[in-house]
Amino acid sequence: MSAGSIKVSVIMPVYNTAPYLQAALDAVLSQTLRDIEIICVDDGSTDGSLEILKTNAERDGRIKVFAQENQFAGAARNAGLEQAIGDYIIFWDSDDLFHEKALEKMYEAIVRDEADVCVCGGCWYIEEKDWLLPCQGYLNMNRVPEEKRPFNRDDIPDTIMNFSGTSAWNKLYRRGFLEEQGLIFPPYRTYEDVCFSILSVVLADRITVVDEALFYYRRGRVGSLIYTISRNPIDPGLCWMDIYSVLSDRGLMYKRSFDNMCVSSLSYAIRHFTDYKSMKQLFLFLKETVFPVLWIKEHEEEDYYFVEWYNEFIRRVWEDKPEDFMVFLTTLSFAETTDMDYRRKKAIMDRENYKERLVNQRERNSDLTERNRDLRDRYVDLRDRYNKILSVRIKRFIYRIFGGKNDEGESYGDFDEP
Repeated sequence: MSAGSIKVSVIMPVYNTAPYLQAALDAVLSQTLRDIEIICVDDGSTDGSLEILKTNAERDGRIKVFAQENQFAGAARNAGLEQAIGDYIIFWDSDDLFHEKALEKMYEAIVRDEADVCVCGGCWYIEEKDWLLPCQGYLNMNRVPEEKRPFNRDDIPDTIMNFSGTSAWNKLYRRGFLEEQGLIFPPYRTYEDVCFSILSVVLADRITVVDEALFYYRRGRVGSLIYTISRNPIDPGLCWMDIYSVLSDRGLMYKRSFDNMCVSSLSYAIRHFTDYKSMKQLFLFLKETVFPVLWIKEHEEEDYYFVEWYNEFIRRVWEDKPEDFMVFLTTLSFAETTDMDYRRKKAIMDRENYKERLVNQRERNSDLTERNRDLRDRYVDLRDRYNKILSVRIKRFIYRIFGGKNDEGESYGDFDEP
């Protein structure tokens, strides 16, 4: 496939995801947009992932496999970016799933609107329950201009960093835009996609969206990088200091949007630590370095922060000791997850499941109605045939008994075999 004929380059870093890799590859290979290349960069896997990639590459020439020593996902994506020749670039992970028309719909939108970036919605996939949960964080249409397409930072200065989340998976990029801006992933173990994603939407002059959930993020996988964040605890803070530096240097610091996304991202990170020592390390880094440098502080304006507990989170970082902050996190996590987040998503899930069951029931009813109609038609046909056969046999019997005439000597006439 020549360079000019490749519409989208799908870049997929792979590291020890063998149980999920084939499903992810199948989801990419079955995309309705066929003019694509799939660049898979194995980042030193030890579980047979590389062999799975090579087997699939032999079956489909659109797959290109590269291997490197373990340097983490950002370096793997950068290596894939160097090899890409498609007009547009998307970064998908090797343990997620994707709607079969994801690339087609995003490609049509980004070409139609001559955009630098196209953002789509997504869902959480809870494998153990086989649930798809809607997740507004990937694309919040309440923070996007109602009718203007494309749009940019000047149209939504207060929400430019908050409408599309911090993931790279839900964004299709014009390759020329990435090259013009010099955008690559920083060398962090975790949160490298946060830096790339935030900078891309702020720097883009033309952004468009597809208001559909087109990718399914596998939530809760033990080997996922968010669950290994304790190994590099200060990465989230370094990431946001990098973002602040780049945007300040370019005169593109939209402070309210920045503060909200920064607090949201850092609070999410610190709640996912698996040990107290790592949590304490990030907490002290935020208290002593990140918050003072970025000037993250409480605000008296009630609507400055989009979430009501952000002010308290900030105050406690500034004032608490690590052990007191740990208690606050425990309380916050329980209140947010159990009382609000879980119940809201469970209610949405129940409604969606009910709708799906209702649609399925209607389809089954329609099938049963059609089957009943067929059975009724067959019964009528058999009944008519039986009556005809019975009529002929009666006539034969009478013909034999009465010599073909009735009591009055009238002929029964000729009749045909059925």
